[in-house]
Amino acid sequence: MKVLEQIPAMTDTQLATLRSNAERLSKDGTAAQKTAAASVLEQVNAQIGQRNAAKREALAERRAKAAADKPPSASRAKKKKAAPVA
Repeated sequence: MKVLEQIPAMTDTQLATLRSNAERLSKDGTAAQKTAAASVLEQVNAQIGQRNAAKREALAERRAKAAADKPPSASRAKKKKAAPVA
């Protein structure tokens, strides 16, 4: 199916539109449309899941890098010094 080949290159907006149309056809379409829509939905959902996972991973990496690049705050340094060993 040609649409299935185009899914990886689609934008997030295009995927959302395709998903909406496939969901509609899976409910209201003919038997052939319902079968095709089920296949499209499976691929679209998989692609969206992969993209969301990649976005979460990139966000976690950016946060870790930002935390590593951030100098220790003065309040944390004071807390560490405030506890003398008896």
